[in-house]
Amino acid sequence: MLNFSGRLNHKNGEILEVDNSAYQHIDYRGRPSTAVVVRNLTEEKKLSSKLAEQSAEQQAILSNAQIGIYRSVDRKVEWANERAAEIFGYPLDEFIGMDTRLWHVSQEVFDRVGKLILDMVKNDKTVRFEEPLKKKNGETIWVRLTGKAMSERLDNIDIIFSIEDISEERAAKQSEAQALQAAQAANKAKSDLLANVSHEVRTPINLIQGMTEVLKDRPLDEETLKQIRLIEQGTETLLSQVNQLLDLTRIENQKLELTPEDFDLSQMVRDVVAMSEARAAGKGLKMHLEQASDALHVHGDETRLRQILLNLIGNALKYSEKGSVTVSLNALIRDKVVWDKERL
Repeated sequence: MLNFSGRLNHKNGEILEVDNSAYQHIDYRGRPSTAVVVRNLTEEKKLSSKLAEQSAEQQAILSNAQIGIYRSVDRKVEWANERAAEIFGYPLDEFIGMDTRLWHVSQEVFDRVGKLILDMVKNDKTVRFEEPLKKKNGETIWVRLTGKAMSERLDNIDIIFSIEDISEERAAKQSEAQALQAAQAANKAKSDLLANVSHEVRTPINLIQGMTEVLKDRPLDEETLKQIRLIEQGTETLLSQVNQLLDLTRIENQKLELTPEDFDLSQMVRDVVAMSEARAAGKGLKMHLEQASDALHVHGDETRLRQILLNLIGNALKYSEKGSVTVSLNALIRDKVVWDKERL
């Protein structure tokens, strides 16, 4: 029998790829004759050519990918692209066939990855993990591996891995974490310092306030009493500033608490305005208070409201060159309002 391939012209002009098989035999008359079997391979050849082109294209894509890709069979490299070998610092021909045990920095890491691989195969799922691995020169790098089992067979574990070198990414994250930790430590040190200084300053302020109370109980002329009142106002202002420093540290440490209570808002405003008159006089300014009623009972944190009003008046005095500063107090809503600490 003789086999040979060739091309034939079809009636419609198409060129056919054919496979011919010829063999000799004796016909029923006893004469030698030849039989030829022609098989049309045109579609088969086209399909084979297309598959070869696709395979070459996929091979080119995988080989030139910016991410490392390799195939591991029983934890040995069956196939890999250039990038995978480059990550570990090996030539591609040396990398293929390598036992992956050589990459692992310890037996513990090798065993841990082995458990992940078994879980991947048993549960037919994609697994992604990060591990420290070792390059050819002994350098340790951090990589991100994503693996997918090609089959569920445990006697021939076949997995496709993609691999990325994330050493720089982890180093950047570590630097950020260290910077954040240093910033938090510096902020805590600042808060501690502010708290300590504030507490130290409160002691002499309290002493001054106590002495002024003692002096007021003595028989003094009007001018001396006026000076003592100025001292009282100044110490109250200074104490308010110290309390603000303490509040700042509490806010930064998320420990600031509001203390609601019933109080006379009108009286509190009058006191704050009176405390600010000396500072206003020092700049040649006048303080005015406009209020609709002598008493306005409210429920809230009097200390915080006092600090806010002192700051507002302080800014007004600071940026006013002449004239006066007027504080107006009017009740817009007189209905009972429920204190909601959470909303504040």
